[in-house]
Amino acid sequence: MRGEQEQPGTQQEDVMPNADWTWYLRVTLNVAAGEAAGLSCRVKHSSLGDQDIILYWGHPTSIGLILVAIIVPSMILLICLALWFWRRWSHRNIL
Repeated sequence: MRGEQEQPGTQQEDVMPNADWTWYLRVTLNVAAGEAAGLSCRVKHSSLGDQDIILYWGHPTSIGLILVAIIVPSMILLICLALWFWRRWSHRNIL
């Protein structure tokens, strides 16, 4: 959906069974990466009552950003531990 409008090209498959005796329905829409902004997916189901679930497509998180967020703090921790051990070792040799 874009706003409240279902997009042309939306394809709905048949209701299919799962192995656990539940059912699922798949609806797909192929879009170019640059056209994904502003799209959302609305899920309506009798078990939800009037509380539809709406999922908004956002910009994907860059894997580079995730790696930096993990590597930089890890490197800082390793450097601090190395300095602490080095200072402790050097003081032990003086005494």
